[in-house]
Amino acid sequence: HYPHRRQRQMCIRDSVHAGWRGIEQKIHLHPDLIKMSPTEIFIGPCIGPEAFEIQNDFTPFFPQSPHFIHKNGKMYFDLVSETHEQLKAAFPDIKITKSGICTFKNNQYNSYRLNKTEKRNWNLFKTRG
Repeated sequence: HYPHRRQRQMCIRDSVHAGWRGIEQKIHLHPDLIKMSPTEIFIGPCIGPEAFEIQNDFTPFFPQSPHFIHKNGKMYFDLVSETHEQLKAAFPDIKITKSGICTFKNNQYNSYRLNKTEKRNWNLFKTRG
């Protein structure tokens, strides 16, 4: 008789940071990430749709996107919804959690767009098991 061994479920954690250029280039859909078949994704703090004001020259980067917002004569882009939609298309059963934190509006986070800071945000994850 062999002693019982508990088989541990493989747990892979990875972190991908992307601004709008990275999302446009689809780094979050890199073939190596696709091979991992993630089951959960966390979209961390980033610029929110009400703060991400854009100009017409931005629209060609996301020509098919429904996530352009026109309000009070200005145009904005919902990068989180765009990312969410792309991830769901690649991984239909994935669980996506969004932080809901706008780095432009929340002064606990650094935002280059807000004040041209050279500081960056850190994301630390503590795992169990």
